[in-house]
Amino acid sequence: MTNELVVQSDVGRDLLQSAEHFRTDRAVIWEYVVNSLQYTSLGVPPEVMVTINEKKKSITIADNGRGMDKADLQHFFTMHGENRERVAGRIGRGMFGTGKSAAFGIASTLTVNSVKDGKKTEVRLTREQVEGVGQGEYIKPDVLKDEVPTGESNGTVVEISRIHLRRIDRAAIIRNIERHLARYPRDVEVFVDHHECRFKEPEIAEEYEFAPPSDVAGVIGEARLRVKVARGPLDEELRGIQIYSHGNWHATTLAGSDNKKMSEFILGEIDVPTLEECEGPIKPFDNTRSGQLNSENEIVSAIYRFIGPRIDQIRRQLVDRELERAKSEEAQRLAQQADKIAEILSEDFAAFQAKLRRAQSVTTGRDLGTRYAPTADEDEGPWVEGGPDLADPLDSDSTREADDENELEPPGQPPELPRPVQPNEEGKTTGKPRGGAGKGRKPSGGFHVEHQNLGEEAARGRYVSDRRTLIINLDHPEVAAAYKLSGPGDPAFIRLTWEVAVAEYALALAQELVDVEQINTPDEALFEIRDHIDRVSRQLTSIYAA
Repeated sequence: MTNELVVQSDVGRDLLQSAEHFRTDRAVIWEYVVNSLQYTSLGVPPEVMVTINEKKKSITIADNGRGMDKADLQHFFTMHGENRERVAGRIGRGMFGTGKSAAFGIASTLTVNSVKDGKKTEVRLTREQVEGVGQGEYIKPDVLKDEVPTGESNGTVVEISRIHLRRIDRAAIIRNIERHLARYPRDVEVFVDHHECRFKEPEIAEEYEFAPPSDVAGVIGEARLRVKVARGPLDEELRGIQIYSHGNWHATTLAGSDNKKMSEFILGEIDVPTLEECEGPIKPFDNTRSGQLNSENEIVSAIYRFIGPRIDQIRRQLVDRELERAKSEEAQRLAQQADKIAEILSEDFAAFQAKLRRAQSVTTGRDLGTRYAPTADEDEGPWVEGGPDLADPLDSDSTREADDENELEPPGQPPELPRPVQPNEEGKTTGKPRGGAGKGRKPSGGFHVEHQNLGEEAARGRYVSDRRTLIINLDHPEVAAAYKLSGPGDPAFIRLTWEVAVAEYALALAQELVDVEQINTPDEALFEIRDHIDRVSRQLTSIYAA
């Protein structure tokens, strides 16, 4: 018995608490995919195959990397172990040694089968083994193969099984991988089942580059901010400035411009090496891979002071241009046509909402809550701490002058970023509607339709789910040819735009059904798409006759 005080850790609880930070299938999968991309054999381009088995509730990630022997696997299963790549001077992504726990964020079994230098080792760890370990004891994975001789090539297969998720979101996994692949060489190959993941940068209309002012450069170094403006609105996962350090992604931010007008067109990046070199007591980020930076950290504060005003100025320029464009007679005629399409689609969508709520209630006994509740005339948006003062949209008559972007004086403090809050069990919350009240609130209640120039390479139509907006691409060769005949009033153009809108609408509804698990097979999806197209197109006969 000793009277000395010691700091102890319950290794089982530590592992499961670390795993709780990996709550989605896409976050878990990327954790293992990025390991495969980092730990490669010299001169061998990395290949990673992700296989999803929905019926068996399992996912495997197989690679052609350098592989692991028993000693390597011991290091792999060491929580908070020092990253060997960093010790050797090769700065990679792993810093905290917590990634191996990721599987237990969504599943109960992790199996690792690895070949290195002609020897195969396979181990398995289960949630039951982790939960059954006592304080001060070690967790002992099952060793299924102990450096067995083999003729197989180097590589590792990670299997995550007994997954607890109701549905594995294959599309979200693919989108997440493709977004991250933007920073990797072209010879990297990642497949999800039969889909090859490739980052396809959206068509860019403008690019800007900014050097930090002297006071900010003294904190973050000479990191340069690159901001791009896309031709069309971006999917949510592509919006904002990607913040990297030594090529490792840490966060994405719009630095206070979130959900403001035209912010959905802005993307870019900045690489700040000092983020990962910070040794102060207030760390810029933690070990949770949360995608959040600590604004109390001096470096993070300086990054936001640098980024915020530049994004806001570019966004305001875009708003002013859009307001000017909307004043033209041609734009107003297009808007009138779009409103007619939106009116019919919104009426159909209201009927779809009611039907889906009834079906969900009868077949599962579950209520869809507010997802398909009858919508009000206006949508307040998500509730955030601080409310509308943090999130007021840009006033529609703003004409802020924009001279030389590099001459902007950054504010003394980084922008305060709104934090979403959820109502408690009594339905109360300290937050306020993000959109505020009155003029700046975004109309809702159905579908919106817009005509935009998205570029010749973009599809005829596009559905932006978070805005419930259907976009008709005026630059698509077919649409442009119809428009060229005699402008927005030409019958061929009008009928084509109706066709595009109805097709995109049908696909959008099918996706909504997938999201609430009313569609489980491709056959069901095809049936729903055909049904939506037929039903809505029958409502257009009077328009065509007119």
